[in-house]
Amino acid sequence: MNLFDMDNPVLVFLGRVADLMILNMLTLVLCLPVVTAGAALTGMHYVALKIYRDEDCWIIRSFFHSFKGNFRQATVIWGIFLAAGAAAAYCLMLVLSGEGPLRLAAVLCAGMCLAVLFMIGTTAFTLLARFDNTVKGTLYNAAVLTFTLLPRSIAVLLLHAAPVLAAMYVPALLPVAVLFFLSVPALGTAWLYDPAIRRLEDQARSA
Repeated sequence: MNLFDMDNPVLVFLGRVADLMILNMLTLVLCLPVVTAGAALTGMHYVALKIYRDEDCWIIRSFFHSFKGNFRQATVIWGIFLAAGAAAAYCLMLVLSGEGPLRLAAVLCAGMCLAVLFMIGTTAFTLLARFDNTVKGTLYNAAVLTFTLLPRSIAVLLLHAAPVLAAMYVPALLPVAVLFFLSVPALGTAWLYDPAIRRLEDQARSA
């Protein structure tokens, strides 16, 4: 086996690692201004699905193609989820600071609201990355798909939580988590949702 053959599995693997690292840092940088986070997440899921499907794509060019094309809708959707998530987080903080027999139930309820918002939000950006639709249509389809594929949606939630928890409890993993904590879960999301996305693509083509 020629080590420098471009079809060498080792080189292919290292190339994918580099792609995911670039995608992660690009998304992270463009999420920092907050207002551009929705478009950045949409671009990330657009590229992640292309990587999963092994489609030809230039990481940076493809990312910005989706970023610019979906900026308006992605920003509106991001604003909706940001406001709803902030309200749920505020309620959770109030509950945690209080006392009483219903405290545990209230904590679980607030935590569940945050989890559902995260799952629907991730699905929304994944769908927006692939389909032209209105904000209302994207949110509706995201909610339906999230609950229709609930086990997969929960797996998506766990995939995104895993790097954060790993960095919290194993500090030595923090550098690795920072380099991949967005892009690797996005690749996992592409893997979990790809069958449903393909069905939706077939429906769109036959419509």
